Amino acid sequence: MPGLLRRSSVNGSVYPLAVAVALSRAAHSAA
Repeated sequence: MPGLLRRSSVNGSVYPLAVAVALSRAAHSAA
């Protein structure tokens, strides 16, 4: 996970936001 945090700090707040949305969508589809 630290790698993702480093990427988010480098790319800004857009990349982690997209990842969070994708994860939430996957969780909803799985549930």
